[in-house]
This record gives sequence, C-alpha cells and structure tokens, in this order.
Amino acid sequence: MMRTKRALLFALVLMMGFSLGRPSIVFGDDKKKEDPTNFTVKAIPSDHQIDKSKSYFDVMGKPNEEITLRYKIANNSGVKQTYLISVNSASTNKNGLINYKVNNKEKSLPVSLSEITEVPKEVTIPAVSDKEIAVKVKLPADPFQGVLVGAIHTRLKEEVKSTDGSAMSVKNTYGYIIGIVVTESENQPLSKGEKLELKSVENKIDIGKKVFHANLLNPQSAIFEPLAITATITGKNGGEAIATKEIENGRIAPHSVLPLELDWGAGVLAAGDYKYKIHAQSNDEEWTFEDSFTITQEEAKKLNKEADVQVRVPQIWWKAFYGVSAVTGLSLVFMCLRAIRRKRS
Repeated sequence: MMRTKRALLFALVLMMGFSLGRPSIVFGDDKKKEDPTNFTVKAIPSDHQIDKSKSYFDVMGKPNEEITLRYKIANNSGVKQTYLISVNSASTNKNGLINYKVNNKEKSLPVSLSEITEVPKEVTIPAVSDKEIAVKVKLPADPFQGVLVGAIHTRLKEEVKSTDGSAMSVKNTYGYIIGIVVTESENQPLSKGEKLELKSVENKIDIGKKVFHANLLNPQSAIFEPLAITATITGKNGGEAIATKEIENGRIAPHSVLPLELDWGAGVLAAGDYKYKIHAQSNDEEWTFEDSFTITQEEAKKLNKEADVQVRVPQIWWKAFYGVSAVTGLSLVFMCLRAIRRKRS
C-alpha cells in the first residue's frame, strides 16, 4: 500500500506541473525596433524666435506673414544619403503622450500647422556633409488665438524590394523631430488645463486586442497639461472593476483627442450591461464622465472572433499531458490490481 500511495503522489505532482505551467500569450503584431540612423539635425534660431535659448522653434508672427525657418541636417555616414522631410501637426497617443508622426486633423482645430507650411519632401546630402533646409510658414489672413504646435520630422529614406522583387517601397525608419510653436501674441500660454470633453466611446479591436475606446478632446488652442486619468469598467450595478486604465502626467495636444483604451483582456468578452467611469484631473480642475452601455450577443461574438490576443496552450503540451495521463492511469490500475492480489493471498 505504501508503494501505491507513492505512485498516487507522483502522479499528482506530474498533473500539477502540467496544469500550473504558464501558457503563452500570442499577439497579432510584434514589430522589432531598429537602430537610429547615422545623422543629426539642428535648428537655426529664427529672427521671429521669442526665446532664442530654446532648441525648438518658438516663433511669433502676424496675420498673412510668411516666416522662413531653417535647420541643418548633418550626414555623418560615409555614403550619400537621402532624407524624407515632413511637417506634422501635434497629435496625442493612447498613453497621453504628444507625437508628431502623423497628421490627424480634429474638426475643432482652426488652423493646422501642416497645412500652412512648405518644405522639400526629400533631400540628398553627400557623405560627411551637411545641408541647410528652409521651411516656409505662411500664417493665415485671419488672426488666430492660442498656439499652433507641430514638428519637422526628418528620417532616412531606405527603399526595400517586395517579397517577389517586383516593386520598391520606403522602409519605416527612425528619425528626428524639431518642435515648432507658432503664435501671434507673446503672452499666449503654451499649456493649460481648463477644458476637457468626452467626444465618443466604442468597443473595438486595436492591434488584435479587444478594447473599450474613449476619445477625450482638448478643445483648447494650447497643450492640455498636467493630466491624470483613472478609468474603470464595471458591471451595470457596479462591483469589482473588469478593466482599468491609469495615466499620470499626461498631455493632450491642442485641438486633438486622447484615444483612451481599456483592455478587456485575452478572455472571452461576454455580452451584457456595463458601466464606464472616467475621472480626469488637472491641478484644481476635475471632470467625471460616466454612463452605462450594452454589448449585444452579436457584438461580443464579432469582437471575440476578430481578436488576435488569445491565451493558447502549445499543442506539444497537450500531447505530453495526454501521454503522461495515459501512462500514469495504466500504472495506477496495474499497482492497484497487484495490491489487491497480494492482500487476497
């Protein structure tokens, strides 16, 4: 009987080892980072510069005036290089950080910096050389209040062939930005946190994950900061939080939205009634946005089907589990039968 007990204990340990093992979480997209390219950029102070100690362009102009900003690209490599240049208005990412890589114009934005600038789309510079680039900013005829915020984005142009070798495309590479702040009044504040609006909410798929998506709009012609957010999703009648999100020391670009996201997790999203609550604070100002919403059976099925983030147990684990279980089961049966025979004899 002692051997039987030992066999049972050994089988239990094996079963626990396989059941408590860590399953892999598979994501839909996992891109590797690249090394920065071998070049530098430097702003040349403008005559319109408000504060010449700033490393970015902080300029003031008048309605209908054209301002020329200049900066230098230094090619530090040993070969000729071509660089792509663009001017993008400031936008905000889901973590409350301002970026300048894309142009997503919000309807409340009276003037987009990217629309009033002219810059060469690409420039070629010989090895170990530098070149001065001119960026023309044409201020609108109608006066505007506040500040326009954006940046000059410079990156190395690298072309890659398609898998079949029939076409060429530009590779997405690292680059540098030089910030631009334009105003028509020296006393305009660059940042303040006085107004915040909830523009819309929805459940959607983002990079393979099921998320609750809320667009928080900064309607000011200034950067919204500082920003602290605590957001939760619960059942309709409250209770334990199903999904949460916190942001500290966040910022929202002028007239842009912060696409706040709460991750539903890798499990199956159930249809039902829920409630969201978003609490935001900036210094002494506070905002609370809350409401109930329903996820229908059809919507839940669609989101679960489209999600790429899933908890998956590798097939080899299942094969090993079944194999060990079969061997353990047969061994237990054999030992029990032998123990019974010995007892009878």
